[in-house]
This record gives sequence, C-alpha cells and structure tokens, in this order.
Amino acid sequence: MSELFHVRAKNEHFTGDLRGNVCVRGDYHVYALSVAGHERAISFLSAALSKGEGGCSLTFDCCPALNPTPHGDVMKYDPGQQRSVKANETPFVLYPATGGFTCHRQHLASPDWRSDTWQLLAVSKDPKFLLDGGDEALWRALRGPQFTTPLLRAWVPEIRRALIERQFLKPCSGIGWQSQMLSLTDAGLDQLVSAGIQAGRLTFTPQALEEAA
Repeated sequence: MSELFHVRAKNEHFTGDLRGNVCVRGDYHVYALSVAGHERAISFLSAALSKGEGGCSLTFDCCPALNPTPHGDVMKYDPGQQRSVKANETPFVLYPATGGFTCHRQHLASPDWRSDTWQLLAVSKDPKFLLDGGDEALWRALRGPQFTTPLLRAWVPEIRRALIERQFLKPCSGIGWQSQMLSLTDAGLDQLVSAGIQAGRLTFTPQALEEAA
C-alpha cells in the first residue's frame, strides 16, 4: 500500500496514529477511508465508525490533495506531480459522515509491516454515496428500493449525462477512488426519465427490451 497521508484518529476513548492510501470525502466529510495501523487503534476506529455516533475526528498531515482551501475550493490531485494544485501542507481536521460505516478489518501479514499492523476499510452506509463511480454501480443504485421508475440498462450512460447536467450526480474529492454522490428522489428520477423519453434520448430498442426481458 503506497503511503499518501498520515492521519490521527481521536475521540474520548482513544488516539491512534495511522497511515493510509485512500480517503474520499463529500461536503468536507469522510465517506470512505482505508488506513493501516496498530491493532488497538484500528479496533477503536472501527468501533467508532461502525456505530455512527459521531464524536470522532480525523486529523490529516501533509495531504494537500484532501485539504479544504480557505475559499472552499475543491482540491485537485495531480498524479504526475504528486501534489495538489493548491498545496496546503498544514494539518487539518475532517469528520466521518453520520449514519455509520461498513467496516472490514484484516491482519497485514507482510514483512513490510510490523506484526501487530492491521488494515481497515470503512465505507459510509449513506445510500447516496457511490464508492465506485462506474455505470454498473449507478445502475445498481437506480435499481435500489428507494426508486420505483422502470429502467433499461442501456439507458444508464444517458441517464448519467442528465444527472451530471442537473447536478444530481457529483464527484467526491479524494485519492484512489472515483466516487460520487447521488442526490436524487424517486420523483426526480421519474421526471428525468420522462423527459429523456419525450426528447428521444431514451429509446426502446429491440435489443434493450430483449436484454431487460
């Protein structure tokens, strides 16, 4: 795991120094986190995130790609230069999203790590958060229980375009994942699909109908 940031996780029960390679945030809150550290720190952080009760802060050191600017500008990570466009090297604090996280832990049995090092992958349970920003993940989200609009799989690219155009689908800042936030109601999806059909951008081709059957 390539090291891109250090993070100190803290609440009233623990303080843990961790390091990781992935952090995704939306609205200046952490929605996904991949870190490695001492087993005790990982256990406490996993418990705090799983409960979703808040009270846990994450302090990041020297990670300008994730650092909010004084003017609220979105930071852009440049893999070629290994730095952000608006670098700010000072430590800063972000807070986990509310609602709890799905957490996965595993022991890192590798000569590159200490024997007591564990890995934590934590992903927000917020249904609006799409860890994977691809078409398949969007299709699964639009087929979720919160939506009742009949859809065809072939419509997903056009629906994505319309969602972005209307700002219902926005990218999250971060390193390592192309994650997105989907802020859409069932009624909003109904209107979007109806408009697409009326405009001829969403069509019922024989192939699409056969695949849906």
